[in-house]
Amino acid sequence: MAIPCVNCVLCNDSVDEDLAHLFLGYGFAKSMWNWLNLTYDERDGPLEIFETLRVQVHAPFFMEIVILLCWAIWQTRNDCIFKDLQPDLICCKRTFRNCFESVTNQTFKHDMEHT
Repeated sequence: MAIPCVNCVLCNDSVDEDLAHLFLGYGFAKSMWNWLNLTYDERDGPLEIFETLRVQVHAPFFMEIVILLCWAIWQTRNDCIFKDLQPDLICCKRTFRNCFESVTNQTFKHDMEHT
């Protein structure tokens, strides 16, 4: 049985696409974290990086930011594979903003209904 190529579809470096690479190590992902004014040392492991990011965000909704940004990057990856689109920072940022607004609006609505 042939194993399909596991190289990252978003970069041309012939790097295996694992979670650390896709969400933290890949230049596109780093650009997205930097867009949120979040920086990290990519030589650190994923847990250390997320701890660094948590300290920088310093907000109770830190995990929501991490999850939504990873989701936006994942959507960009899937658009590249399934729609043959080039990775686009503007579209990825829009995806993140839309998801973040949706989550914050739902949270606000929930809080207002339960006060």
